[in-house]
Formats: sequence, structure tokens, C-alpha cells
Amino acid sequence: VLDRLGRRAEPLVEAEGTDADRALLALEAALLALDQGRTDDAEAFYREALAVADCHPGSPCALDRADHTVLRAHWLARRHQPDRAFEALRAAVTHPGWTATLLESPDLAPLRQDPRWREVENAVRERVRAEEHVADP
Repeated sequence: VLDRLGRRAEPLVEAEGTDADRALLALEAALLALDQGRTDDAEAFYREALAVADCHPGSPCALDRADHTVLRAHWLARRHQPDRAFEALRAAVTHPGWTATLLESPDLAPLRQDPRWREVENAVRERVRAEEHVADP
């Protein structure tokens, strides 16, 4: 992926793996391109991730796994879309594949000052308590 970022954005659709794998690769490439200040390439990678994952508003897509959804929240937070970022975080926290560490990324820093962040933290705490109760009845 980093080699691809050294040049103009190139399609990742041809990469091996499932649609979810290719979409995740494109999403990670989008975040890396943002790190490098390559906004146009980042946007192209993000659009590719959504296309490969077949994401449409209101319908499930290949990026709806907890680890993928939180990366979407990273993208949305960095692109100044807090409402959509919080939607993605809420989905990640309720997903069976979540972990509390998903919220530790510096990409989410812009959201931590928002009052809704406390709601997400509370949801994480509740989830941890519920899982501890199940593990140790």
C-alpha cells in the first residue's frame, strides 16, 4: 500500500481477497494518504473502499465489521464529519467483533471534546461490564 501512495492513487480492486479485504485495504490506504497530506488520493481511496464494499446509505456493506466501522469513524473524524463518525462508532461498539481498544486511536481526537464522546465511552463501559458478567457469572 505504501508503494502505491508514492504514486497517484491506483485501483486496489484487483488486490486478492474478499471484497471486505479489498475495501479494508483501500480504507487503510485512504488514512495513510491523509497522513501524508495527499487529500485527493485519500478521497480516491475512500471512494474505492465504499465502491468495493458496496456501501449505500441504510444498507449493510462489507465495511460493517467492528474493526472496519471504527476505521470509517477515523476517516470521518479526520474529514470533519462528526455526526457520521459517531454513527460509525456506535455501530462499532455494538458489533460482536468490537474491542475497547478501538477507541484509542489519535484519529478520533477531534471527537473527544464532543459531548457525544461520553455516550460512546459509557456504551463501552456497559459492554465491558456485560461481558465480564457473562465470563464470570
